[in-house]
Amino acid sequence: MNDTNRALISDATSAGYEDRILRFEREWQAGHRPELSGYLAGSGAPSQGLLIELAHIDLEFRLKVGAGARAADYFTRFPQLAADAGAAVELIAAEYELRRRNDPGLPFDAVAAAYPSYRDRLEPYKGRCTTRKWGGTGGPILEQQWPLAPGYELLGRLGGGGMGIVYKAHDERLGRLVALKFLPAEYSREPDRLALFHREARTASALNHPHICTVHDFCEYDGRAFIVLEYIEGQTLRDLLSGRPRIDETARLIGQAARALAVAHAAGVVHRDVKPENLMVRTDGYLKVLDFGLAHRLPEAASLEHSGDHESHVGVFGTVPYMSPEQTRAVPVGPSSDVFSLGVVFYEMATGRHPFPAGNPLDMLRAIAEDTPVPPGRLNSELPAAIGTLIAQMLSKDPRARPTAAEVDAALATSSHDPPLAVPAASPPPRRWTVGRGRERSALRAAFEAAVAGAGEMVCVVGEPGIGKTVLVEEFLADLATDGRPYRVARGRCSERLAEAEAYLPILEALDTLLRGSTGGIAGHYLRTLAPTWAAELAPVPGHPDNGAPAPTQTRMKRELVAFLTELSRHAPVIVFVDDIHWTDLPTADLLAYLGRHCTGLRLLLVVAYRRDELLLADHPFLSAKRDLQGRGVCRELALELLAPQEVDRYLDLALPGHALPSELIAALHAKTGGNPLFVTDLVRYLRDRSVVVRAGEQWVLSGPVSDAVSEMPESIRGLIRRKLDQLGPADRRLLAAASVLGATFDSAVVARALGTAPADAEEQFQEIERVHGLVRLVKEHEFPDRTVSRRYVFVHTLYQDALHADLPPTRRATVSRALADALLKLQKGEPGLAAAELALLYETGREFGRAADLFHAAAGNAARMFAHREAAALARRGLALLDGSPDSLEHAAREFRLQVTLGLQLQVTDGFAAPPVEVAYMRARELWEARPGIGPLYPILWGLWLFYKVRSDLGRAHLLAGELLALAEQAADPALILQARQAGAVVALCAGDPGTVRRHMRTAIALYDPARHSPLTFQFGQDPGVACLAFGAVALWLLGEPEEAIARSRDAVQLARDGSQPSTLVLALHFAAVLHQFRGDPDAVREYASATLAVAVEHRFAFWQAGATVLLGWAGAATGAEGTVLLEQGIEAWRATGSRTYLVYFFALLADARARGGDTDGALAALDEADRVRAVTCERLCESEVHRLRGELLAGRDAGRAEASLRAAVTTACAQRTRALELRAALSLGRFLRDRAPDEARVLLETGGTGSGSGASPRPRLEPLNTRQPSE
Repeated sequence: MNDTNRALISDATSAGYEDRILRFEREWQAGHRPELSGYLAGSGAPSQGLLIELAHIDLEFRLKVGAGARAADYFTRFPQLAADAGAAVELIAAEYELRRRNDPGLPFDAVAAAYPSYRDRLEPYKGRCTTRKWGGTGGPILEQQWPLAPGYELLGRLGGGGMGIVYKAHDERLGRLVALKFLPAEYSREPDRLALFHREARTASALNHPHICTVHDFCEYDGRAFIVLEYIEGQTLRDLLSGRPRIDETARLIGQAARALAVAHAAGVVHRDVKPENLMVRTDGYLKVLDFGLAHRLPEAASLEHSGDHESHVGVFGTVPYMSPEQTRAVPVGPSSDVFSLGVVFYEMATGRHPFPAGNPLDMLRAIAEDTPVPPGRLNSELPAAIGTLIAQMLSKDPRARPTAAEVDAALATSSHDPPLAVPAASPPPRRWTVGRGRERSALRAAFEAAVAGAGEMVCVVGEPGIGKTVLVEEFLADLATDGRPYRVARGRCSERLAEAEAYLPILEALDTLLRGSTGGIAGHYLRTLAPTWAAELAPVPGHPDNGAPAPTQTRMKRELVAFLTELSRHAPVIVFVDDIHWTDLPTADLLAYLGRHCTGLRLLLVVAYRRDELLLADHPFLSAKRDLQGRGVCRELALELLAPQEVDRYLDLALPGHALPSELIAALHAKTGGNPLFVTDLVRYLRDRSVVVRAGEQWVLSGPVSDAVSEMPESIRGLIRRKLDQLGPADRRLLAAASVLGATFDSAVVARALGTAPADAEEQFQEIERVHGLVRLVKEHEFPDRTVSRRYVFVHTLYQDALHADLPPTRRATVSRALADALLKLQKGEPGLAAAELALLYETGREFGRAADLFHAAAGNAARMFAHREAAALARRGLALLDGSPDSLEHAAREFRLQVTLGLQLQVTDGFAAPPVEVAYMRARELWEARPGIGPLYPILWGLWLFYKVRSDLGRAHLLAGELLALAEQAADPALILQARQAGAVVALCAGDPGTVRRHMRTAIALYDPARHSPLTFQFGQDPGVACLAFGAVALWLLGEPEEAIARSRDAVQLARDGSQPSTLVLALHFAAVLHQFRGDPDAVREYASATLAVAVEHRFAFWQAGATVLLGWAGAATGAEGTVLLEQGIEAWRATGSRTYLVYFFALLADARARGGDTDGALAALDEADRVRAVTCERLCESEVHRLRGELLAGRDAGRAEASLRAAVTTACAQRTRALELRAALSLGRFLRDRAPDEARVLLETGGTGSGSGASPRPRLEPLNTRQPSE
């Protein structure tokens, strides 16, 4: 397109026609045939730029639907288009390019001959499109000139279309064949097309999977971008369709395609153009998914379950015969859209015909949206019923009813030629003496069978202590092993002692059991490749528990775990058993809820056990998760009852075969134990060990009268426990007492070293205690970082551990705790690592409060890296509590300083940046530093205080602190700190209404910013400074009248935030993207970004950002005619509840605008009065001119004098702030107001867009359309 016509089209969009162009295009995309002239009407003399743009769109769509349109048609209807030679030639060239897509052999001259008057002008286009030889004689003849690609020898054209042209090439450096995909020449200089092309490369390169075509590189030469791809020798499914492959071969290939799509969907990527041409089969039968040119990345926080298909981009994308119903309607699409498209391919391969036959594309779009296809089994009698059912499910009109790609893969696994994953036979189960529980075991077996069929669920085993919850589950697993059923089990147990100290403890333990099982090699492979975050937590680099890199988001951790369990369960079902959920930490409860929501399509059975009373008394977070899962129909409860007298009798038959015990004794046994299985077992053992019950020949009998036996029984369960422990020898009791200090689970090596016992001797003692007394049970063997081998045991019930622990005198308990802590730290090679919380608790009990405080600080860091921010704050507070009353010293001050800084940062994340406790923490840290400047860095304290005062909108203090930060950073010559200081300066300037200073800070920051080096600063300061400067800077650039750069910078900020996977950074980038688009007046974009902000904020409990997103969603609703005022008011109230006053002026302006749109003028004026009151207190001037402008428009029909004064104040304020965009908006409002009152001045205002930022008038900048409401006149 020539420069003149580009300028015309730019003028069209900047003159306010962009919305009209988009609506015209969407009409076509929705399957209608809009009348072009109707979109030119109503604007006086039609804009030439608008006409050119609409003509190109109309021509393209008419040719796509087979309407036979020609450029000449437009010249006849619109003579002004024919008179513009440059525009006419561009349209003729477009006609040729579009027609050639369907007719590659179409000669250029055949088209040009129809336009003799433009022959001379068309000659340059002919040179661009005609054929020529490449590489001398004998070279291949191309349909158009081949591009140049240094380092690659082009060997032939493989294919092409609107999204790119692909060539076979030889990589001269590596000596391999590759495929080069070039952006078509006509699009190579269009920023949007280039960005889409670049996104394709970035998206596909991130999907590392055997069934996805590999991206080697992205290059550019001579103005042409190209992607270097894996060269695949083979044929597409389109080629295979002609030969009707066998159904088993079809199932195998579709299964491989589904497997690739499942990986893409797990990574948040939707292909959107699944079709036979994009599914290529290598000569060895291996399928590859190609062409992610239309792929779209879902928001990070979007769930990939059926109910989460909320793709933010709306429009018609894809190839008509393979579109999903939602694509045909131009509504949001998600992973299930790809499943539908794959279902169409599957149907074609299975039956030899398309499921939605139609005579033309428009009829096919209607059929896809409305018609039900003929069942495939009717067209192919050899098709298995299960395959026909699967295809029908994939073609469901309702996206929620379709299986996921992973489910399709699992369903086809039995037809796949891939080798099954062998599951070694389980060892024979130990002898069990159990009674009752038949109903519960049957329920668990039914749940397992459902999981085997791909209908996973969660089963909650509930009951009081000792009732046999764990035993029931273990016996169920043993039954499966006895039956030879293949399965994998992951076991984790929650810890009462470590519940608030270690996030994800039972999940990590469960994964560890999988890795150490007989099939651990396969599990380890999947964990490393599909869940690298969890793999890193289980096997951190020694001395560097965080591996030097920030952890990914909680969302990604959840998705990784689901992807891992999905792949692991594909060939053998997986059972995850988590015991004692009533002691779980909040992140684990949240993760279990997520697994529960995603297990329905997996071969996964989740089993959790808990005490209901403790769950209810603590108002445990798992309760709400359980209710939600029950509402979804994926969770059931198995409540265990106490044993009845007849079941106690049955137990005696098993434990004491052939007994002749009187019924009075059995009744006494039941009465003393209440039918609690654990204590029935222990009491029978006790009576046998005390020779109350003895063997007489083949029978067990009483050794004396029943009355003596009853009197020998303990009066209570507590007495029974006491008598059982009294049977221990001194050495065993000493060993178990020390173990009890470590909790319900303990390591033999730690206990041995603490007591000075030889490790082998301790292992033998524990083994004997397990065999004779049944008080402990071996869990696993493992190795400490110093290579010491240890055995991990668990008390069979916490009641025994509690009793042993309670028997230790306080002084002895403290001594043992210190010894255990010292031993554990030595086994850890002096690096606390992930054991920091356990060590802190031990030193706390051991009354070494200084060391405990240090370790609570380390544990808080561990929790923060796992995004367990509330747990991190609790750990920091616990460390601070230990320092109360300690003597004042440099060491004490340094410890408190570190903990106060950590606490302040975590509270900002959990409670809001302006929460009062935040100021208390940071002010105390500054007081400590001023008393002893050497105790730690000052910068983090100033940063925390700056953020507090900025969010409180105390801009005076915030400005001073930003200056201190910059001075300190420049003094240290530290680019990272300078970046942070620039961020502080930028946001204060933005709030103060000084976008020019914001732009200066942003550009300085960008020059310094290196994502690899600086994104980890998030953990120290709360956000990535480079992303933050880009996000704030984007808003400032728009205000200054630079909309294109503003949008580009905002996109950069969001993409960098997504790449960095830091929720606190991502939520900031998304929020300010929404703010930018609100200023632009684009409610759809505001809704997209605010919804994404809300998703991240809700997941991570960011109250501050959750409130801000609610405000913006309310405005977006009001701006599109929906009720948004109430939501906006709720958002403002929630914002204030965080203690924040920043941006309230802006928010009240949005509220005024929303109320005005709803016809509530008085309410709108009241909101503006509140904005003025806030501004008087905070001095925040970000949208001061907008407050004046809105008031002027609202008063125009009531009080002309005040209205004029307000509008002039709006222009003057915007001019003084150099906010060119707001100046233009205010000037247009004033010009309309003065149209009848001062025509000359009005004309100047409307023509120039204001008085300019200097003296005299200045021309209007190239701005996109401004969302200016019409004043009521």
